[in-house]
Parts: sequence; C-alpha cells; structure tokens
Amino acid sequence: MTNVWPVECVELFNLCAEDRYAEARALYRILTPSFHLDTHVKLVQYIKLAESLVYGAPEWTRAPRLPLVGAERDFVVSTIKHAISALAARKKKAA
Repeated sequence: MTNVWPVECVELFNLCAEDRYAEARALYRILTPSFHLDTHVKLVQYIKLAESLVYGAPEWTRAPRLPLVGAERDFVVSTIKHAISALAARKKKAA
C-alpha cells in the first residue's frame, strides 16, 4: 500500500525515526485497515482499486485477474474512503 499512501508512509517512517510514537500510532491506526488489504490473494486488484480512488490511477489489471465486484469491491471502497476521510480530518485538525 505504499503506492497508495506514499506521503503518509514516509511521514509514518519519519515520525518513528524522530521518536514521535504517539503521532505515528495515530497515523498508523488510520492506515492499518488499508494496509491489511494487501494480505489477501487479490492484493493486486485491491491495490489498483485503492490507487484509483486515492489519486486516479487506472484500476484495470491484466488477465487472469478479474475486476472486483459486489460486496468485495464495496468493502475495499469503504476501507479506502474511510482512510481518505480520516486523513482529511487529521490534516484539517493540524491546520
């Protein structure tokens, strides 16, 4: 998921390197559900969908991978949109 959240992953690393663990934990809690998406056998489809939602990358994958549909797609979309909202709220709070 570092392709989906590159800025946030670098921030997470830097917070840990600076011993700012409380801030790192708060960010990690936001990102953890999406990080868990790449532990599934369909991780390529999940990551591509997440990239599409976050910054508009193409969602399609090459055969034999099939597009995500139904409840499975809804779950990934919900997970990513929740992270997007939480990150936006975090950024607004910091401003």
